[in-house]
Amino acid sequence: MARPIKDIKELLDFFKVERYVYLSISAISCASILFCSLKAFFDGAIGTGHFLGLFLPGGGIIYTSSRLLKMWDDSLEFIKDCNRNGG
Repeated sequence: MARPIKDIKELLDFFKVERYVYLSISAISCASILFCSLKAFFDGAIGTGHFLGLFLPGGGIIYTSSRLLKMWDDSLEFIKDCNRNGG
């Protein structure tokens, strides 16, 4: 049981920079959505610029979330392969 935990810790360290990049993009996208929605609310109208400001960051969130899930899937597959092959 200790071996898979050690493998997971190594993989987390290996993907640390990538995780922080995706987390940063997601955070910036969420802040963008919040800012644009508040601006539209206080301006009293929603125009094309506001619409794009709300629409595009959502794509960033979806993309980075899918990449994080793929990274985890690849990591777990790697661990399974290592366990099948004996280490």
